[in-house]
Amino acid sequence: VKPDISGEPAPGKYISRIVIKPGKVEVEGPESMLKKISFVRTEPIDVSGLDESSISKVNIISDIPAARLMTGNVDVHIIIKEGTEK
Repeated sequence: VKPDISGEPAPGKYISRIVIKPGKVEVEGPESMLKKISFVRTEPIDVSGLDESSISKVNIISDIPAARLMTGNVDVHIIIKEGTEK
């Protein structure tokens, strides 16, 4: 699962780490379609102005219409720290 992150945290802050639970999800569908999927992504998560760490429950999305996600959402923990990204 890859997070779809947009925006920038508050000035003087940066995203230190992103933890997704569960990190993997089961996908069902025709084998020919499943071979094309290397990851699924979350719905967009806007971090604009975020000044502290947060946990959000977000939906996951597959770009392959024939694929069925066995898990509908994940917890995304965005860890914000002070300073500039290293």
